[in-house]
Amino acid sequence: EPGTVDDLVALQRQTFERQEEAGAGPPEALVRRIAAAVAAHGAGEILVARDDTGQLHSASMFVHDERTTWYLLGGSDTELRASGSASLVMWEGIRAAGVRGTAFDFEGSMLRHVERFVRNFGGEPTAYSIVRHTPSLQWRCRVAVSRVARRALRRP
Repeated sequence: EPGTVDDLVALQRQTFERQEEAGAGPPEALVRRIAAAVAAHGAGEILVARDDTGQLHSASMFVHDERTTWYLLGGSDTELRASGSASLVMWEGIRAAGVRGTAFDFEGSMLRHVERFVRNFGGEPTAYSIVRHTPSLQWRCRVAVSRVARRALRRP
């Protein structure tokens, strides 16, 4: 069902505390600003899973444009993680993307446990960027020489 940013923030806080990474997630103010912008532009939704008693199990935010729906962030109640609610919420986000006719992007997490979770949905991993940085002077010189050599070989 549709949820609120308060639902999402509360469950995300629990998720990072469980992972002993309190404060590692996006700042609450940022999550609230993103949610407000998404709502103002009609560009996404927060979905939640509740049980029959109304207890909140999981929440996720999905953002979309005319071509793609992205899973942006989510969280689950620490005590209720085994309920399958995170999978249900993700599936509903995927289903909504299908109804809209958009592609679905799982957000490309580099965290091993998150990657394992999203791979279970059968998506195809796609490399989208590679960022490299090295403080090595030797490496930078070798790259610079290689570039100069390629340019020189291209000239008539």
